[in-house]
Amino acid sequence: MLAASTNPKKHTLYDVPVSNNGARCRLILYKKQIDSSQVEIVSPTVLEGGLKGSAYTHLNPQQKMPLLTYEEGDDNHSRRVRAIPESDTIARYLLSIYEDKGPSFLPNHVTSNLLCRFHDTYISPIQGCLYKAYPPFGSFGTRSEAIQELKKQLHILDDIIKEEKDHSSSSGIYLLGSEVSLADATLFPTMIFINYMLPKFGNNNQEEILPKRIHDWFHRIQVQDADFAKVYQEV
Repeated sequence: MLAASTNPKKHTLYDVPVSNNGARCRLILYKKQIDSSQVEIVSPTVLEGGLKGSAYTHLNPQQKMPLLTYEEGDDNHSRRVRAIPESDTIARYLLSIYEDKGPSFLPNHVTSNLLCRFHDTYISPIQGCLYKAYPPFGSFGTRSEAIQELKKQLHILDDIIKEEKDHSSSSGIYLLGSEVSLADATLFPTMIFINYMLPKFGNNNQEEILPKRIHDWFHRIQVQDADFAKVYQEV
């Protein structure tokens, strides 16, 4: 288990702007104002062979982004590179080691964590139906089946958000009210993909691409929060 440190060493985040999973981590860095002297964002192409090369594969055998690395050890003999793959794990690690900087992202909020879990379990595995050339898309053998499942899962997320707002007196621009949460950072980059790509598969009514509460939040936050606007332009 990786231990958090109050004075973390220099980290490297391997990521590219178009990555929605990486954007989750970038939003945390931007809102906490963590600069490149603390976490440098670089493309895997800086390593020979890129994602599929032996250097990157040694760090992450899954050959996926994002990936966070840092060196530990006090001398050449004991020094080694620690690698943290998977966006949710990286995000929570960053929230831990930089908990004293900027917004907390509500790491213990049950609804935020539920939205993140549902996104990663039921949407991430099939989002490729919006840009990959051929199936399978997760467990689905056709694009149309995967798209129908994607729409279903979006409405499930929307219902969770509605229930939270119906039972909360908090108001604000974010999913859960006045404070940004990990759910905001997790869902927003993926909604950029969905909002842009879904109309290419027969849904041309802009009002119906995203369910109501997600739609309203998605269009509101990119106007009222500069860091989310920045990620929108990156993706």
